[in-house]
Amino acid sequence: SISFVLENEGKRVLFLGDAHSETIEAALKKFCEKETTPYWFDAVKLSHHGSYNNSSPELLSLIKSDKWIISTNGDKYNHPDMPTLAHVITKSTNGTLFFNYRLPICDELSKSEYHENYEFGVVFPENGEGISINV
Repeated sequence: SISFVLENEGKRVLFLGDAHSETIEAALKKFCEKETTPYWFDAVKLSHHGSYNNSSPELLSLIKSDKWIISTNGDKYNHPDMPTLAHVITKSTNGTLFFNYRLPICDELSKSEYHENYEFGVVFPENGEGISINV
C-alpha cells in the first residue's frame, strides 16, 4: 500500500491508502518527530475504507484533523466500520466526515441523536454528483 503526506502552501493532507496502523504509527512518529502529538493534518483519508483493522485507536490518537475522508462504496466489506467513525467523531472538534458515496451509515450518522453530545458533519454526494473538500 502507498501512504503519503501531501504538503502544499502550508496545508498538509494525510492519505493512508490501505496501510496497517502500526506501519503508519511508526512512520508518523519519524516524519513528525519534531512535533507534539496529536499531529495536525488539514484532511485525512482514512485507511482501507475506514476499516477498524487498519485504523486503530492508537493510530487515530496520533492524528488530529477536522476533515476525514472515507472512500468506499461499501459493497465488498461493508466498510466503513462504525468503531472507526466513532473514534474519529469523539476525538474531533466540529469535524466533518466526507464520503464519496451515500451509504446507509451516512443516513444513520445524520440522525439527531448522534449529535446530542458531539458536533460533527456528514457530507456525501447527492444525486450521483461529487463532493468538494476545501483544506
